[in-house]
Amino acid sequence: TLWEGLACLSPVERFWVAMAGDAELTEAHSELQAVKRALRDGSAHLGLRGESLQRYLLQLGEKESLLLSRQLYRGAASNGQAIQHKAYLLGASSSAAAIASSSEGPSAHRAHGSSAQATDVAAVDAVPREPPPGPPQTFNKNDLASVLSHMCEYEAVAWESVKAMRALASLAYSDAAFNLDDSRVLGQLQRLMAIHQGEPQVQLAAMRALCNMAFDPDTAVKRLISPSLLAGILKSMDGHPSVKDLAVKASEAAARLIAAEACPVGEAASDGGPVRSVEPSEVEGLGALGGFFAAAAAGESACQRSVLHLAAQLLSSEVVAPALIAQRFVAASAAVRRRGPEGAAAAWGWLNLARLLCDPTLPSELGDAMVQAGCIAVSANLMVDQAGDAPTQLKGIEAMSAIIGDRWAGLHAFAEVAGIALVVAAMRSHGGDVRVQTKGVKALSCGIQWPQDLQAKAGYSYCTGIELTKSAMAQHPDSAELQIEGLVAFAKYLDKLSCVSEVRNRGGEGLVKAIMTRHSHVKAVQSWGKVVLDALGSDRNWQPRAAGGPA
Repeated sequence: TLWEGLACLSPVERFWVAMAGDAELTEAHSELQAVKRALRDGSAHLGLRGESLQRYLLQLGEKESLLLSRQLYRGAASNGQAIQHKAYLLGASSSAAAIASSSEGPSAHRAHGSSAQATDVAAVDAVPREPPPGPPQTFNKNDLASVLSHMCEYEAVAWESVKAMRALASLAYSDAAFNLDDSRVLGQLQRLMAIHQGEPQVQLAAMRALCNMAFDPDTAVKRLISPSLLAGILKSMDGHPSVKDLAVKASEAAARLIAAEACPVGEAASDGGPVRSVEPSEVEGLGALGGFFAAAAAGESACQRSVLHLAAQLLSSEVVAPALIAQRFVAASAAVRRRGPEGAAAAWGWLNLARLLCDPTLPSELGDAMVQAGCIAVSANLMVDQAGDAPTQLKGIEAMSAIIGDRWAGLHAFAEVAGIALVVAAMRSHGGDVRVQTKGVKALSCGIQWPQDLQAKAGYSYCTGIELTKSAMAQHPDSAELQIEGLVAFAKYLDKLSCVSEVRNRGGEGLVKAIMTRHSHVKAVQSWGKVVLDALGSDRNWQPRAAGGPA
């Protein structure tokens, strides 16, 4: 039965089915595995043997790809359910953008005003050599040396690259480890991916080859987790409108890599597949999952969308526990911090992922695990590392707010790293950045309700909060959003602390009236302004004489 089939699926197969969520796909995949076993054993399946069974295998493979493609693109719609917002302890945090349509990445970091340049996790030379003169030569598709030679000689020609990598994928299907005995194979495959970044058919051919290579768990954990390869898989997982199979094959490759990492030594990662013999101590670097996170942090928005979708499906299929995802994510921050001051874009990318991984659309257990794994401390370190970069400071405040959420454990972790002092430093250093000021004003006003011991640890001072709120409002008089946050903050300070003199001093009342005059047509400014004036003992019915600026 279908349920018996699901119970027997390996981690990679359960993850794969979770990416699709379709009973028809599950049946197709199970039958495909049965046909492969029959071909290996020389037995019959549905009365078919030999060439007839081989043709049936190809038909099943096409059916499986179509079903998975259909479900993969349907999955984005499932994130549309209503989310109940919670009271956050460090500023009201709206739900992050839907994972399937997130457009933020290190390129967005540059768009926010930073001069730092985002770089690929591992640069690959993308300048192709000129092909030999004359028409392309034929090559022996069953000989690795001939295939590799064609990949190198005709690397500038997209279609010849496709043909060569298809032959490589066929060889890898027979024996993944054999194809990597020559160390030049993966290097050239990565070159072709880099040279032909805009050619989805080339990327699809590369994904097919990598997917077949990753069938062997030893090959997967030792040779297929380089940063540039993982970044390429994530980009391909985002798909291409003209080649739907691209996302399918890339997702399958990612699933096999992670299943190989999770596979215990002495067991097979997939039904009937090779047994893993590589010990965890023999695996270099961050591993597959940590490597995917590091690649996404330094990569473009497509990589971030893909890794978030990957994490969501890993959780829903219970292939890995939330704690492991959080631990691997924290481990990936080491690669970001090694970049130093030049790594602002990657730091921004990691912080943006931290924010999105704590989105309410994902299981709350992941947010809890993020706190336990030390994500607050990492966020604080990245803010210190990139103190001069305003977009990273903004993303750091947003990330910590999302990680804390409504978790008291998160607030305690925030206090341990003197989080409020970091917010204050960001506001003082980047007074001209309206977004930093707006987020900072909101974060500082939330500290009013915390217990005194946490306020002391976090570096909280309501007087500093009031001072910086006035400064932000005065520096950015045209920002209605900031003015509303400032007035709401004043109302909180006055309601909880009765600090009338602190708010009124140094022109506080005049500032409120000036803002109400400038934004006379903004209802929120007018209503909150009246609340503040009333708390200050001024005439609540005071009205601005005329609009002094844009509404």
